[in-house]
Amino acid sequence: MLVAINCLLAQSINTQNITTVKGRFNVIKVGVTRGDTSYNLYINENDNNYKIIADWSGCFQYSYFLNEVKQGDEITISFKNGNVFDLFKIIKVVSVVANNKTFMNMDCVNLHIEDDRTKIPLFCLAAIVFMWGYWFLRGTKLK
Repeated sequence: MLVAINCLLAQSINTQNITTVKGRFNVIKVGVTRGDTSYNLYINENDNNYKIIADWSGCFQYSYFLNEVKQGDEITISFKNGNVFDLFKIIKVVSVVANNKTFMNMDCVNLHIEDDRTKIPLFCLAAIVFMWGYWFLRGTKLK
């Protein structure tokens, strides 16, 4: 339920609600949880884990990034500033640029946010209708 509320209240990404850092690329790690792929970017200048979350990983051109960016190359990472319903402190990446090439951009992330705002209420409505239908049919068969 908290995830649904978080998705519904999520704001589109713009220059006012992001933070941008520049640094030297150190490493990228791939994470797979329940079949969903996410990426963790690290830069030399700090120990922060800049996470490309599974919901937005489709916006990241991972193979292209691996071919074009080498350890020590300058990288610009933009990330979403946290909101009230984030349970964990995760730095959610919305844009990755290195060597004057864009590997992830905010427009794609915004499309995913808008898509979630549409799909989640429809899914909740379908679940309510299914539960009501089950309750109604079950009640009529017992009488």
